[in-house]
Amino acid sequence: MLVAARFVVRAEWPEGHDGYYYWEHCHWLETTDFSSNIQLYLAVLADMRLIHTTQVGMGGLSLYDPSDSSLIYRQNNGFFNVGAQSAQPNPNLLICARWRMWGADGSYSYHLHRTPIGEDDLEHGQWSSAGLTRQQTRMNTYIGQGIYRTKTGSLIDTGEIAGEPVMWQLRHGTRRRASTFWLVP
Repeated sequence: MLVAARFVVRAEWPEGHDGYYYWEHCHWLETTDFSSNIQLYLAVLADMRLIHTTQVGMGGLSLYDPSDSSLIYRQNNGFFNVGAQSAQPNPNLLICARWRMWGADGSYSYHLHRTPIGEDDLEHGQWSSAGLTRQQTRMNTYIGQGIYRTKTGSLIDTGEIAGEPVMWQLRHGTRRRASTFWLVP
């Protein structure tokens, strides 16, 4: 069964109501054995740690049935786990990388990857060589896990990083689009 997954993360943000800014990584995953959801959660947690810096706390995972938005599984861990990548000095949370990814059937998926970006990651408004390499390594790590899918259910097997960084829009609770699925508490 194809399930929609939302993984909550946070990083320090002085303007946040509690000193943090929260966001979600949204994924499509395949599961047929709901008794093994804890193993699926642990696999996603391990992956998220690999693609984030130590400045990012991992909050938990929720799995939803996309056909009716019902909650299938939720695991919270209280933000005690943090990313495994080295911390970035003077990090910028408003810049992210656009990951363009394709499934084995040719279907397309994208991900705006937000994690603290360091000053040396950018050069004249573009990714520096080191910054692009870091982003490609993160995306390849994500794809290489072999569990993430496109909306069609096809396993994501290739991807690329857009050459230009993307400015993240701070929404502060506003909706991206009118979709009942993403409005499920």
